[in-house]
Amino acid sequence: MGSSRLYEVLAREVAQHEWLLSLCENILKGQLVPNLLFAAVHELLIQHSADELATYYPSVTKYPKQAEDVFPSFLAFCHTYESEIRHRLKTRRVLTNEVQRCPYLYPIFSKIQQQKKRSLGLLEIGTSAGLQLFVDQYAYEYNGVSFNPINASSVNISAAVESDEPFRLEATRPLEIGTRLNNVDLTDEAERSWLNVLIWPEHETRRQLLQAAMNEVNLNKVTLIEGDGEVTRTRIACT
Repeated sequence: MGSSRLYEVLAREVAQHEWLLSLCENILKGQLVPNLLFAAVHELLIQHSADELATYYPSVTKYPKQAEDVFPSFLAFCHTYESEIRHRLKTRRVLTNEVQRCPYLYPIFSKIQQQKKRSLGLLEIGTSAGLQLFVDQYAYEYNGVSFNPINASSVNISAAVESDEPFRLEATRPLEIGTRLNNVDLTDEAERSWLNVLIWPEHETRRQLLQAAMNEVNLNKVTLIEGDGEVTRTRIACT
C-alpha cells in the first residue's frame, strides 16, 4: 500500500469481481496472482496504447487520470483482450528484476572474495534475469559518496547506509567473477518486454534502471541453464 495507488485501487476492485477472479484460475502453480494479472494487462496496454485504459497508466501517458476512476476501463480492457490475458497467465512467471539490491550485495561479495582469496562464481535462480550477476559492473553511491568498481557505467544505484560505524568504501575491492549462471535469456525481446511490464506503472526510476542494466550487461558472460529452481535450491543447501 502506498507504492502504487493505481494497483491499490485495482486490487480492491478485482478482489470483489467474480469474472476477473475466474481469469486467474489456471495460472502456473506458485505464482503471485495480482502481479501476474496486472503485468499481463500492462504488457497488452503498451501494445494497445490508444485504449482508454492507457490514460490512467503513468508508464503509458504523461498526464494520467485519477486512479480512483480506473476500474470500468480496466474491466472493459480485460473483456476485449481476454484470450491474450489468459494466455499470459498460463505461460508467464513473475520475475523480480530489482538491480537496486546490488548495493547490498557488492560489499558482501567483496568481503567474501577478500577472505577466500579467489574469484567468485555466481548462480542466480529465476530472478532478475541475471542482472544481479553483473553486480561488479554497476556504479554505486553510498550516503552521497560515489563508488564505481569499473570507473564507467550508465547504471548508477544509490543506497543509504544506516550504521553506528562509518561505511568505508576503501575496504571494498574490484570483484573478480569467474562464472555467472542464470536461466532467463535477455537476448529475447519478449523476455525483456515482460520484465519491463512487471514493474509497477508509477515506478519510473526502477524502469529506467532496468533498461540501463539490460542494455549494458555483457550477456556473453552468462551461461543460461534450464532447470527446476526448487531442486537447485535443495542441492545447494545439501552441498
